[in-house]
Amino acid sequence: MKFALDMITDLKELVNELTTGLNRLSLSDNFAGFEKKDLSINAGETVRIHNELRDAIPNKFIVVKQQGNGLVTIPSANKDKTNVWDQKALFLKNNGTETVKITVVFMR
Repeated sequence: MKFALDMITDLKELVNELTTGLNRLSLSDNFAGFEKKDLSINAGETVRIHNELRDAIPNKFIVVKQQGNGLVTIPSANKDKTNVWDQKALFLKNNGTETVKITVVFMR
């Protein structure tokens, strides 16, 4: 986000400009992360999601929109550990009884 600070002449104007700009920040402006929109997960299914953070493995996620009755979680590690979050892939599981369509934000 850019601020027009060249024309500001006093502290009150600076505070007003910064306050206005900072109040407009979105979730993605505040966190290193990425958003996955309209991800459909069938009941009981685990899905693989490409990790778009090049230098990190996210350690949290927020479902910001959901259609359908389900409970989306990080799955327990399976026996061969092919569903553990890493630099390349992330996994989410729908523990509900019907398909859900979600928008999710992953953050580091």
